[in-house]
Amino acid sequence: MKDQEQLISDLVKDWNKRASVLNNRKIKEVYYEKDEYTDRYGVVIELQGGFKLWVMSDDEGNDVGAIHTNIEQLPSLPRI
Repeated sequence: MKDQEQLISDLVKDWNKRASVLNNRKIKEVYYEKDEYTDRYGVVIELQGGFKLWVMSDDEGNDVGAIHTNIEQLPSLPRI
C-alpha cells in the first residue's frame, strides 16, 4: 500500500498533467465580472483559445477571490 507522501505526490503529478492544458496560452484579457451568486466582482483571466479562469476563494466556487502578485505597482487584484 502506498504511503501518504506517495499518494500526495501522485495526486500532484495528476493535477500538473491536467493543468498543463493551460501551458503556453497567452493572456487575451483580464477584467472584473460580477458573480451572479454573490453579487461581488471577481477577476477573470481570459486566455487565447477561449479559455477563461475565474478566480475563486475555494474549489467549490463559494465566493470570488483575489490574486496576489510580486508586481510593485500592483501587489494584488482584490475582490470587489
